[in-house]
Amino acid sequence: MKNTVVKAFYILAVILVLCNLIFCMRDSFIIRIDDLPAGVKTAQSVSPNGTRVLNVYTVDNSFGTAVRVALQKNGNAKEQNIYWQVKTDRSQIEWMDENNVSINGVVVNIGMNGIYDCRRGLSILREGSMEGSFNEKIVLPEIRK
Repeated sequence: MKNTVVKAFYILAVILVLCNLIFCMRDSFIIRIDDLPAGVKTAQSVSPNGTRVLNVYTVDNSFGTAVRVALQKNGNAKEQNIYWQVKTDRSQIEWMDENNVSINGVVVNIGMNGIYDCRRGLSILREGSMEGSFNEKIVLPEIRK
């Protein structure tokens, strides 16, 4: 009887530890760029011809402070996330032209639905691993399903 109770306790402990690990890591592996936390709006940048607006949000998450940039087209209230970078609270935006914008040194082609998500680097175990991985940071468009 005592061995059964001890075994049940160990099995329950292992299950709890595994569930805890899964829920702690889900932010890095599962959440799509469209489902990021809202954050606090800290800045706004208007495109050269005024048809697009980039809203910059600072988000406090389990990795520290992060920056999320969302695109608004033609005064539409709906936003589309185009940039996500953890471990920073800096947001330097420079419009190169109507379709290309540089955010913290990363060029995103918003005309081709390009996005930058730091979690899509070379290693899923290192957040922001794309940082410093390439000489020229050109972000190709992601195919949305």
